Amino acid sequence: DTVIIRRSNITLDGGGHTLTAAHALGDQAIYVYQQSNVTIRNLRVESSWTAIALEHSTLCNITSNMITGNSWHGISLYSSSSNTLLGNNITDNHNRGIYLEYSSYNTIQGNEVAGNYRGTELDKDSNHNSVHRNHVTGSIDDNIILREYCDHNTVSENNITQSVSSGIVAL
Repeated sequence: DTVIIRRSNITLDGGGHTLTAAHALGDQAIYVYQQSNVTIRNLRVESSWTAIALEHSTLCNITSNMITGNSWHGISLYSSSSNTLLGNNITDNHNRGIYLEYSSYNTIQGNEVAGNYRGTELDKDSNHNSVHRNHVTGSIDDNIILREYCDHNTVSENNITQSVSSGIVAL
């Protein structure tokens, strides 16, 4: 089942445990909706549709998680701002490792993003984000993608290797 977080100012510390969620189309293992100051850390999330999804949420921290083998995205932010994704290991997800849509002022730093279909993608008016010091490797498609209408983003000091297609794409 899905862990739904409906309270601000809390920490979900997995203590290194594994969460395997329902694998139905569109389900998330962890879903944060309209909350702020939520921390999700030290958790392994595998075999769900999307591992961690933030929607209309701010000031959240997703830190030191192992996210692997999910059918859609590893971490997804929709209409969420001022969040931090730090030090996560995001591997072998069937679509994107990290996906932002209508999400701005987020920091994506120090993550290992490997073996996903696409590494990190900013889409649909995702502006003023920082993608910094990540290791993005082995994507089947592109490693880092900045789609149209995504402005004023900073992509710096990333280690990008072994993409089948392109390292960094700005459309």
